Amino acid sequence: MVAIAFEDNTELHVNIEAEELWSEGNTDVLDEYYTDDFVYHGPDGDLDMDGYRTHASEFREAFPDCHVAVHETVLDGDLTVARFTYSGTWEGTFRGMESNGSSFSVDGISMARIEDGKFAEIWRYTDRMAMMTQLGLVDLPA
Repeated sequence: MVAIAFEDNTELHVNIEAEELWSEGNTDVLDEYYTDDFVYHGPDGDLDMDGYRTHASEFREAFPDCHVAVHETVLDGDLTVARFTYSGTWEGTFRGMESNGSSFSVDGISMARIEDGKFAEIWRYTDRMAMMTQLGLVDLPA
């Protein structure tokens, strides 16, 4: 979801979050590309490295075909911002609820602070109401 800007600040960006962590479910990237004191700031509150690893693993179990498409990234000093769409099909337990087989596709924005070429913090916003509505968990009034 957020592109890493390496220490040399070249225009080379690697979509570690989008491709390896979320689309492939490879949580090993957390050890390689995230600082030891990494903090995620998201809709469910702040998570440390262990909490983020658990969050990513549980999400991938619920939505094993999760895919993230990054549309644009912007780099400014040690901050990088990305606009993305993520989607998936509900196939496993999600927050204690059994799958109903529905799918979602929602937009979001992430900003990350890079420290020594690694993610130190990520702030993320996604359209949770749209996701919950598409999954059939929320009925909006007509």
